[in-house]
Amino acid sequence: MPTEHVNDIQMYYEIHGEGEPLVLIGGLGTDISEWGDLIRWLAQHYRVIAPDNRGAGRTEKPDRPLLKSTPLLTSPKARGKKALPSCTTCR
Repeated sequence: MPTEHVNDIQMYYEIHGEGEPLVLIGGLGTDISEWGDLIRWLAQHYRVIAPDNRGAGRTEKPDRPLLKSTPLLTSPKARGKKALPSCTTCR
Protein backbone atom coordinates (compact mmCIF):
# COMPACT_ATOMS: atom_id res chain seq x y z
CA MET A 1 0.00 0.00 0.00
CA PRO A 2 1.39 3.43 -0.89
CA THR A 3 2.71 5.65 1.87
CA GLU A 4 4.92 8.71 1.82
CA HIS A 5 6.95 10.24 4.62
CA VAL A 6 5.36 13.67 5.20
CA ASN A 7 7.13 15.75 7.83
CA ASP A 8 7.05 13.48 10.92
CA ILE A 9 4.73 10.63 9.85
CA GLN A 10 4.07 7.99 7.20
CA MET A 11 0.94 9.06 5.33
CA TYR A 12 -1.20 6.45 3.56
CA TYR A 13 -2.97 7.34 0.33
CA GLU A 14 -4.61 5.75 -2.69
CA ILE A 15 -4.78 6.93 -6.30
CA HIS A 16 -7.58 5.72 -8.59
CA GLY A 17 -8.52 6.55 -12.17
CA GLU A 18 -7.05 8.86 -14.79
CA GLY A 19 -7.68 12.42 -15.90
CA GLU A 20 -7.74 15.72 -14.05
CA PRO A 21 -6.64 15.30 -10.42
CA LEU A 22 -9.23 15.43 -7.68
CA VAL A 23 -8.09 15.28 -4.04
CA LEU A 24 -10.56 14.00 -1.45
CA ILE A 25 -9.81 15.14 2.10
CA GLY A 26 -12.21 13.96 4.78
CA GLY A 27 -13.08 15.68 8.01
CA LEU A 28 -10.69 15.63 10.95
CA GLY A 29 -10.21 12.09 12.23
CA THR A 30 -11.69 10.30 9.20
CA ASP A 31 -10.01 7.99 6.74
CA ILE A 32 -10.68 7.11 3.10
CA SER A 33 -13.10 4.34 4.02
CA GLU A 34 -15.64 7.16 4.56
CA TRP A 35 -15.68 7.79 0.81
CA GLY A 36 -16.90 4.26 -0.04
CA ASP A 37 -18.24 3.94 -3.59
CA LEU A 38 -17.70 7.64 -4.30
CA ILE A 39 -14.01 7.02 -5.11
CA ARG A 40 -14.90 4.35 -7.69
CA TRP A 41 -17.56 6.57 -9.24
CA LEU A 42 -15.30 9.64 -9.46
CA ALA A 43 -12.39 7.55 -10.79
CA GLN A 44 -14.35 6.96 -13.98
CA HIS A 45 -13.57 10.56 -14.95
CA TYR A 46 -10.82 11.83 -12.63
CA ARG A 47 -7.51 10.85 -11.10
CA VAL A 48 -8.70 10.58 -7.49
CA ILE A 49 -6.09 11.07 -4.76
CA ALA A 50 -7.42 10.05 -1.35
CA PRO A 51 -5.16 10.24 1.73
CA ASP A 52 -5.96 9.02 5.23
CA ASN A 53 -5.86 11.99 7.61
CA ARG A 54 -3.14 12.20 10.27
CA GLY A 55 -3.84 9.76 13.06
CA ALA A 56 -6.70 8.08 11.16
CA GLY A 57 -6.89 4.88 9.14
CA ARG A 58 -3.46 3.74 7.97
CA THR A 59 -1.70 7.10 8.46
CA GLU A 60 0.50 7.40 11.53
CA LYS A 61 -0.44 9.55 14.48
CA PRO A 62 2.02 12.38 15.19
CA ASP A 63 3.75 12.53 18.57
CA ARG A 64 2.37 16.00 19.27
CA PRO A 65 -1.24 17.14 19.69
CA LEU A 66 -3.24 16.79 16.48
CA LEU A 67 -4.53 20.36 16.44
CA LYS A 68 -0.99 21.72 16.33
CA SER A 69 -0.08 19.43 13.43
CA THR A 70 -3.20 19.91 11.31
CA PRO A 71 -1.73 22.81 9.25
CA LEU A 72 1.04 20.45 8.12
CA LEU A 73 -1.52 18.64 5.97
CA THR A 74 -1.64 21.63 3.62
CA SER A 75 1.80 23.13 4.17
CA PRO A 76 4.05 23.81 1.16
CA LYS A 77 6.41 21.10 2.41
CA ALA A 78 3.55 18.57 2.51
CA ARG A 79 2.78 19.41 -1.12
CA GLY A 80 6.43 19.14 -2.17
CA LYS A 81 8.27 16.36 -4.00
CA LYS A 82 8.54 14.19 -0.90
CA ALA A 83 4.81 14.26 -0.14
CA LEU A 84 1.59 13.11 -1.68
CA PRO A 85 1.23 14.01 -5.35
CA SER A 86 0.04 17.57 -5.70
CA CYS A 87 -2.23 18.69 -8.50
CA THR A 88 0.76 20.03 -10.43
CA THR A 89 2.54 16.67 -10.34
CA CYS A 90 -0.55 14.69 -11.33
CA ARG A 91 -0.86 16.15 -14.79
